Amino acid sequence: MILTDKMLSLALDVREAQPWKLIDDSCLFAIRLSSGETGYICVMGNGGEHFAIGLYIGQQGFSDYLTSLKLEGESQTEMMEKAMSFDYIMCDFENASEIEPETKKRIKAYTDTNGRKIRRPKGWPDFTRHSPYKALFPITDEKDAQAITEALQAVLALSGKLHETPAETLGFDPKRRYPTTQGGKTVPLLTPANDGCFEFGTTVLPPMIQNKHEMIPFTNDILAHTLSTQPKGGAIACKFFHLPQPVNNGQEEVPYLMPLILLLNEANGMVFPIMPTEDNPGNLNYLLTNLAQTFTEQKKAPTEIVVTEQQTQALLKDFCRRCGIRLTLTAPISELEEATEMFYMQMTMFG
Repeated sequence: MILTDKMLSLALDVREAQPWKLIDDSCLFAIRLSSGETGYICVMGNGGEHFAIGLYIGQQGFSDYLTSLKLEGESQTEMMEKAMSFDYIMCDFENASEIEPETKKRIKAYTDTNGRKIRRPKGWPDFTRHSPYKALFPITDEKDAQAITEALQAVLALSGKLHETPAETLGFDPKRRYPTTQGGKTVPLLTPANDGCFEFGTTVLPPMIQNKHEMIPFTNDILAHTLSTQPKGGAIACKFFHLPQPVNNGQEEVPYLMPLILLLNEANGMVFPIMPTEDNPGNLNYLLTNLAQTFTEQKKAPTEIVVTEQQTQALLKDFCRRCGIRLTLTAPISELEEATEMFYMQMTMFG
C-alpha cells in the first residue's frame, strides 16, 4: 500500500475546503498530469452523503465516468459487469468505522505527528484503486499515487479560485449539465506551472468510446485438436461474466474478480458453470481450457454455441474457430438471462 504524507495532507486539506459545496459531480474538470496524460476529476458530495474525489485518466477513463452515470435500468448482472470494468482512482472520505485497521493506523500516526485533526463526520481519507475486473484495493503503484496527489492539488487550487471567480467564468456549464457521449463540451483545464501553482484554461471533452472486447486466443493445441475431431451435436447458450468476489491467487498482487462461463443446454434447460483454476484465476485461457475439458469429458461437443453479447463472443471466438464449433451472436435469450441472474444472486449471497 502506498499512502504518503503528502497524500494524507492534501486529502485532509480537501476535506476542510469542502469543494462539493462549490460544485457538483456534473462539473467535471481536467488536469494535465505530469505523466503527460489528461486526467478528468469529479468532485462528489454535493448531496451531503458521499464525499469523494474521483480521477479518471484518458479518454477511456472519461468514458467510464460517462458509463457510470447511466447504470440504472439494466439487470443487476449487467450493471455490475460494467462497474467492474471501470478504471479510476478514488479518494473517499469515510467515518472511522469504515476504514481498514492498517490504513487507520497509518492515518492516526500522521495526524498525531503533524497535529492534524480529522473532521467529523466522514473525515477519514480512504484511497482506492479501481482496476478492470480486479478487487477494490489500496494504491500500490507509484504512478497512481502521483496522479491522485496531483488531482488533489488541482482540487484545492480550483476551490480557492471558485471563492474569487464564478464557476462559469472558469469554463463550467452555468446550467450544470452533465457531459454527453458526443463530447465537445468545454470544461476547465488546470496545467501545472513552474512556480508550483496551476494555470487555468479550458479544454474540450472527448467523445465517449466503447470498451473493446479483445479476442482471447485459445492456446491448448491438444484440446483444440481433440474437440475438432470429436462428435458434435446440439446447441449450448453461453454467458461470460464476473462475480464481485476476489479470487485469492496466493500472491501479493491485486486479486482478480472471479470470471466464469455459464452454460445453458437449450435442449433440456440444464445450467452448468465453468469456473477458473485456483492458481490462475485471471487467466482467461485457463477458463477456456476448463470449458474444453468439460466438453471432452462429455465425449460430445456442441455443434453451435449461442451468445447474446459481444464480451462472450470475443472470449469464445478463437476457441470455437479452433474447435470446429459454430459461434452465433443472437438477441437476448430470456432463459439464459434468468439463469444468469439467479446464479449471480446465489453466488453473491452465499458464496
